[in-house]
Amino acid sequence: MEDRRSYRRFNIELPVQYKFAAFQEGMTKSSTLDVSANGLRFRVKDRPGVDEEVHLVISLPGGRPVMLAAKVVWCQEADRGDYEIGLRLSDTRSEDGKAFMDFYSQQLLGFTETHKDQSRIVR
Repeated sequence: MEDRRSYRRFNIELPVQYKFAAFQEGMTKSSTLDVSANGLRFRVKDRPGVDEEVHLVISLPGGRPVMLAAKVVWCQEADRGDYEIGLRLSDTRSEDGKAFMDFYSQQLLGFTETHKDQSRIVR
């Protein structure tokens, strides 16, 4: 299977609350399995449809909650009768979107710093 990701994903567990715009009343708690600059993955109890709109509240380190909107890109059944979903963030230009991008940039910078010796080409 070809990996079509544009951005590096980091296996980071962040508290997230979610609500499917079409059928869910209150927010449900979960945790991210991984995050990237334009998306994230986590587990849910109910099976959403692809392109379903999702409202998110993600707790970034330091306790700063950010509210973001996203769309379901894929959904697959996981163990324990729940589902893993992949989301694409809808807008990263809002204040909360910028805060999320700042967090992601810090993760990328840390990764780059710890792997800079491995990226040098030996001639």
